[in-house]
Amino acid sequence: MRIVNSTEADPEGPKASSAKDGVTFGSSYVMFQSGPDAVNDLISRFGNEGYDVLVVTAGKKKTVKKRFGRSNVEALTMKIRFFGGHFNIYGLGTMIDSVMDFIAKNERPVVAFDDLSKIIERNGMNSTLAAVHQLITEKYDKDKSFLVSADPEGFTDKDKKILLNHMAYHDPIGE
Repeated sequence: MRIVNSTEADPEGPKASSAKDGVTFGSSYVMFQSGPDAVNDLISRFGNEGYDVLVVTAGKKKTVKKRFGRSNVEALTMKIRFFGGHFNIYGLGTMIDSVMDFIAKNERPVVAFDDLSKIIERNGMNSTLAAVHQLITEKYDKDKSFLVSADPEGFTDKDKKILLNHMAYHDPIGE
């Protein structure tokens, strides 16, 4: 697992959030969609406004670097290992530590899971939701935002409620 910084730092620093469509820094949002377009739009918006963004992805770091290409957008890639006949994302505990370190070292952190469903496929629903819950409910000494994109297929109403307990539902189509 590695955190990858995409380019050099923006010398102008963070700018105020536009609060377009009700999405504001300091709150957390979940999007139940089959693709990452909605969360990518929010990542771009927060990145363009100067917030420090960490994208937690099961994809490739090159994809994140090409898509956002900003100094304040980093990628935390989850390495995939083959264990006992099935794939697991290796190191949810290490991911939690890396996200907490990112939040601690940045003034206005935004953490985005670009496809939680891929992490769930490889690590299980309960373990993944427990990790996300731990991160969101952790007491930090600063404001932060979490953005989570997940394919609604495979989520029960109970699973959705676990995410919605500490996050607002963001529906870009219903804006």
